Amino acid sequence: MAYILINNLSKYVQVDDLFYPYINQYRWFARKDKDKNHYIFYAYMSAKFTILPRYIMWLTTKRWTPKKLCVSYISHDRYDNRLSNLRETSPANIIYNAIRTKNMTGLRGVCEDPPNSGIFKASISVDKKRRNLGRFKTKEDAYQKYKDEMKKIDYVAWCNLP
Repeated sequence: MAYILINNLSKYVQVDDLFYPYINQYRWFARKDKDKNHYIFYAYMSAKFTILPRYIMWLTTKRWTPKKLCVSYISHDRYDNRLSNLRETSPANIIYNAIRTKNMTGLRGVCEDPPNSGIFKASISVDKKRRNLGRFKTKEDAYQKYKDEMKKIDYVAWCNLP
């Protein structure tokens, strides 16, 4: 594992040793993303703005990631740009896998209904429509129903469920 300096932050980003000689040829910078919560790492290559994770994917496949796809971080750590932490995915899948802070049960698709009642509701959204899967005595039962339903509809992201 090697480290690349982000010049305007004076911080380092992890990259694979295999890609280090190619990545280290350029000066890398960071700028705040639109939502102001995290940084995007970029360099200018041949008068073109290039984002670090897309460049790493290009080094791997020798093709640029299509515009309709994104390169996302599996561990949600933007300072870890090793190939094992990157994947090409759709913007919808990125939104689906985002870490949500409002969910108090800690399980996707499960909420306590009503709050502090000890009864848990499982629900799922398919084609922008929310579908209620039932109410359960334990959050584990509700989560199991949610996972089963995700497998039934063959959703792309169900494989990321624990």
